[in-house]
Amino acid sequence: MIEILTADLTGPLDVTFPFLDAGLDSDVVAFAVRNTGAEDLTDLLLVLQAESLSQPGLYVSVGVPPQDELWGRIRLTGQDNSAAPAQQDVRTDWTPIGAYASLLVPSLLVDGVRLGELKMRPPSAAAAVTYRWRLSAITAEHSRPLPPALTVAGRGILTHVGCRGHSALWRGFEVTSSPTTPDDLVHVAGGVGIVRGDVRTALAAEITLDQVDGEGAALGVGLSYRAALSLGELGVTLTKGAGAISPAWPAVPAGEALIDHVLVRYRDGDPTEIEPADIAGSLTYGRLRVTAGDGLQAVAHAGQAIAGGTWRYWSSRQTLPLAAEATNRVWQLATGEPAVTQSAEAPETTALGPIWEIETDVAAVTGLADLRPYAAAPVVLHLVGALPGSPGEVDSLMVHQPLAIEQIVYRLSDNGGGSAGQTVLELAIGVDTVYTSQATDDQRPAWPFDAAGELVAGDGIHELVTLRRGDILTLSSAEHPTGGTPAWAEAYLICSTL
Repeated sequence: MIEILTADLTGPLDVTFPFLDAGLDSDVVAFAVRNTGAEDLTDLLLVLQAESLSQPGLYVSVGVPPQDELWGRIRLTGQDNSAAPAQQDVRTDWTPIGAYASLLVPSLLVDGVRLGELKMRPPSAAAAVTYRWRLSAITAEHSRPLPPALTVAGRGILTHVGCRGHSALWRGFEVTSSPTTPDDLVHVAGGVGIVRGDVRTALAAEITLDQVDGEGAALGVGLSYRAALSLGELGVTLTKGAGAISPAWPAVPAGEALIDHVLVRYRDGDPTEIEPADIAGSLTYGRLRVTAGDGLQAVAHAGQAIAGGTWRYWSSRQTLPLAAEATNRVWQLATGEPAVTQSAEAPETTALGPIWEIETDVAAVTGLADLRPYAAAPVVLHLVGALPGSPGEVDSLMVHQPLAIEQIVYRLSDNGGGSAGQTVLELAIGVDTVYTSQATDDQRPAWPFDAAGELVAGDGIHELVTLRRGDILTLSSAEHPTGGTPAWAEAYLICSTL
């Protein structure tokens, strides 16, 4: 059962706004959402309804100005850890709420409490009419109906680029302890994600976790603290919680994307030692990414999509069983849930996909093919040309609209037939390389002189992501093998519109 209460948990919420003026923000109403049921909840939706002017006591989602014009603004401000210390804190920016607009709460544990605030901003032309509102929760669902025409026009996975209230991880960011002797370091792989609607990248980082907790106090016997790692505008952020016998999960800075949690235990007289078991392993990607699991299993990650007349949302990871020695296809159903088939035929007419194809042998995943369709199609910029006799420019082009570079994929014609060295490619925006830290962490694509097979590279992390109208992109070679040069090279820049 979900209770919508006053912020001090003393009674049910009364949504009234005593000072409601056209064109101005109202007073803020604080509230709490508590899970008094027997099961943890995932994907809780908070929805706002207004009372009908013609039928008192009837609360409606659409058809009255406050709902249709989205007067409401809502946000999560924190939580009460006393009853559910393992609950991850979630905080959001102000979000419109009303007709077809709600606030998605990723999770709410048993006895967990989320705190929030609600306010109104009627437009300057709003009529002087008294309204009453009701805030309620929808549980056990992962989809909501939308106008059918909307899902026809924008069918696919939501990218959220430009959505200032959205942050997520797209690839990379795996967290590991030191591989040989345990020490006070955790290692975060480089990756790409989105922070407050802007594409962000981060190179691999080492994070030191000492014996001082988030309140500046040294750990004592029997105490520990939890640390959160997140992706922010400047890279990986470390947030420590308070030391305790059963420490609570700390909140990451507002607007940042959670990477993972680490437990730091008290250690007498020596530096911290982080074991693999101290890392929570809760890394979750967005955009309905699928990764290989253990054995004949895949892991379906979070994401949102629109298709078949519904908005579909999923905020957690789940394990998908796979058939052995088969091509397994992953779909998203109208309920928001994933489905796996071995047939190319959709399991239902409103299914989205297939969004992934997964090849298996008798015991494990052997290959993953990304087939995800996006509601906003990417813009792909292509540079290609013959390699010069010595390292230099291959091709260039002018950018004609604002874009964010999500990934760069390179391809080389051949290894050049040389006897030593390597081929290294470079990409620049104007005079600036997109790999600004190459002197210390070189992410540029490189192939040795004897490289075999299809010469494709797309895993490097670029640090410059923003393209503006009029920018000049230049693909060049930075190194050639000794005694031979590949015939040509190309680069595909996969971008989102800003």
